[in-house]
Amino acid sequence: LKLMEIFEKKYPCIRFEDLPEITPTTTLPYDFKTYKLLRIKIKSILLRKSRGTFKAIFETPNGEKKVYFKFSLNAYINVFKAKHKLYNDKILSSKDVEMVEIFIDELPSRAITCNLPDKLITKNYISTNSILSMNKLKHKKDVLRGDRLRVYIKEGVLLIAIPATILKDANIGDIVKIKTEAGKVLKAKLVSKYKALVLE
Repeated sequence: LKLMEIFEKKYPCIRFEDLPEITPTTTLPYDFKTYKLLRIKIKSILLRKSRGTFKAIFETPNGEKKVYFKFSLNAYINVFKAKHKLYNDKILSSKDVEMVEIFIDELPSRAITCNLPDKLITKNYISTNSILSMNKLKHKKDVLRGDRLRVYIKEGVLLIAIPATILKDANIGDIVKIKTEAGKVLKAKLVSKYKALVLE
């Protein structure tokens, strides 16, 4: 079924207990069997629900036609729970989480499903057994605020290296602000996790 494919694309690990129940919201046209399904449109919020409606667009001899349907499904999805309390700025590891299966209606907004991305870090406190969502997590940057760097400054043909501190989380290749030991704030480009080149 096309509807199942949409849910499976969103959640590769979804498990359907049985086929979804689909019924039209109004009486179908007498020649409905001749219609060819082109696509389905469903609101993103309903991809976290076991019941809802969707719009199907069909090709007919007289052009495209919209038909509305109700659906009901019995589906479960893998999510991740915190094994213990997770405090702010905690870098997640496999020891911090466990995968569990929940009914689709229990799925929080922006929940992490099916696979846990690498390099996640907590933005807020997360209590034990809480389902992990991107509302309380962020992707860990290559370099974190407060990390020490070796910064290179061009002086004519010379390249002078000085120690400095990065002022904001960033990835390699980003333009960042750094602070030297003398207290001077400069713009620099991150060329590695430990090196940056001051921009002229």
